[in-house]
Amino acid sequence: MAATDATIERAGEALVFAGALDRAAAAALWPTASRMLAGAQRIVLTKVTSVDSAGLALLAELAARL
Repeated sequence: MAATDATIERAGEALVFAGALDRAAAAALWPTASRMLAGAQRIVLTKVTSVDSAGLALLAELAARL
């Protein structure tokens, strides 16, 4: 799997993503994101630089579980 500079952090009730949400990022961030999901109310994308279809799928799945 390719390295990724994408990150996720929990800020209160938000999941905050940063960097490029591409295929490598989606695969790398899924385990962390799914653990952070409990109690989250929103997803913040202001620090995201780009999103491909895999990144969009990650976001859609997380949004569906909020």
